[in-house]
Amino acid sequence: MGTRGPSPTPTPVLELRGSWRAGTRANEPKPEKTRPKAPKWLEPEARQAFLYLSRHLDALGVLTRLDQNALARYATLWIRYRKAEAFIAKHGDTYVVRGRPGPNGEAGEPILKTYPQWRHALALAQELVRLEREFGLTPSARTRLSVEVPVNEGPAQDYFTPLESVG
Repeated sequence: MGTRGPSPTPTPVLELRGSWRAGTRANEPKPEKTRPKAPKWLEPEARQAFLYLSRHLDALGVLTRLDQNALARYATLWIRYRKAEAFIAKHGDTYVVRGRPGPNGEAGEPILKTYPQWRHALALAQELVRLEREFGLTPSARTRLSVEVPVNEGPAQDYFTPLESVG
């Protein structure tokens, strides 16, 4: 029997959320936060998607080298989704076929069918949303994150710093 309940939220995501649960996972493996390299087998379009996402996820601090396969899978699915959507944009999501001819030879009733690409795009979209939640790429997933904004130590900061008394 498999594990029950939803999969646990990754500790780096819990840390970004400011959750107390992040500190309860003492024995969890902590891979080095490093941006993974795009696998050589990725198609050029998927490689571009991989590099774009890895750059942004690395900036959030939630990406490790071990995430390479999940991110490559996402990039590949994203390109397939875009190709299916391009087909739908060009041809529409349905087409008409003629039904069986009647007994007197008259034309059959037209039947509306859905292109396979439409169902394919729908399945890909569902899988993409699942992976986006894992990486914190949806608006609702980001609402659970909190990051520390660095304090700007520029000239304006010096202007508002009180002077020490001269003694």
